Amino acid sequence: MSKYPENATILCHLLLLLVDLSQSASRGREVGEIIPTRAEHSRSDDDVASKCGGAGNAIDMNLDTRSCSKPDSDGKTWLKLTLDQIHCVKEVTRYKSNGDKTQTWTCPESACNCEGEHCSRYTMAVRTEGVTTTDLSPVSDCSYGDTVMHEQISVNTLRLAEIAVIGMRACDALDTTSLGITIVDEIEFPVKHGTEFSYSCQSQRHAKKVTTDKAVCRDGTISFTSRDSSSCSQVG
Repeated sequence: MSKYPENATILCHLLLLLVDLSQSASRGREVGEIIPTRAEHSRSDDDVASKCGGAGNAIDMNLDTRSCSKPDSDGKTWLKLTLDQIHCVKEVTRYKSNGDKTQTWTCPESACNCEGEHCSRYTMAVRTEGVTTTDLSPVSDCSYGDTVMHEQISVNTLRLAEIAVIGMRACDALDTTSLGITIVDEIEFPVKHGTEFSYSCQSQRHAKKVTTDKAVCRDGTISFTSRDSSSCSQVG
């Protein structure tokens, strides 16, 4: 008996597998995208038929999977993304399964503003659950935080194919103008953790005197070495 029919069957299965793999879609990283360290949601809705799954599906770069969240015991439906440290979040984007953007949230303040489809059904907010952000210089087009909270307010199930958080680490957002300083050293941006640099500024005590001191980037924030009365007029 010929083996050709059996071989043809195996070949057919391999071709179907290749077609299936080629149709799986992944998205590329956005410029300035922050990779969350953790994704959580209110309650799972493991619907196999619609490829629903856990919160991690919203950040797995796979457009064929979905994160589906049901209301928690308080009746709230949410997805929470935890970042590795304090960032200045500029934008949060939601994607459809075909890769199109369905919503773009801009975050000049902790409560973000939505453009796109069905915005009235959702909220997006940048929050801080770790260290305080009170010592960071204000930035007009982004909001400091280490957590992004997305809530659905009008429909029971929150379904997401993908979500992306875009922004910069707090050291990258350093506003030298509002702080009244000039960076003396040549430093590379984004500023890495532990980077020490020199800066100069106008003295508080003497109008014509320029003070030079050092600062360091730690955990995404700028720490100034000197806090006495001879330091910068807008620092400390």
